[in-house]
Amino acid sequence: MKSYSRNDGRKHAGSILVEFALSVLLLMLLLAAAADFSRIFFHAITVANASGAASFWGAQSVVKAADFTRIATVATNDAQDIPGVSVTPMQFCDCPGNTSGLAGAVDCNNDTCAGYGLPRAYSRVMVQQTFEPLFPWPGIFDDSSVMRIAWTRVR
Repeated sequence: MKSYSRNDGRKHAGSILVEFALSVLLLMLLLAAAADFSRIFFHAITVANASGAASFWGAQSVVKAADFTRIATVATNDAQDIPGVSVTPMQFCDCPGNTSGLAGAVDCNNDTCAGYGLPRAYSRVMVQQTFEPLFPWPGIFDDSSVMRIAWTRVR
């Protein structure tokens, strides 16, 4: 039978304390990283919701799609949980068969589409916010721009 002396437990007490301190530091670093990544996801979801809400509000009618001040207010109110949101509303019209996006835009009030009539109108809202992390992460990001563009057809 092996006998233990009183000093056997004291020999390892210092190494256990060092291991615990290193483990706590690593866990704190992981917790801070998780907090920053969860914050950027929250900002991205909030920006997406704000652009969608403002675009849907503008899509109710052609008159509302042209009310850029109110569209910006709707987006800003929807994103009130995050600071520094910039909103860029736009009304966009095109004809069926347009494959060039904004480059093929037509005048919403004066143009007509051949064989179709009035052009299709869209409410387009871009919401953008600059995300700043809690801690500087070397090599990952300093400031990131979170942006979402929502399009909704008016007519």
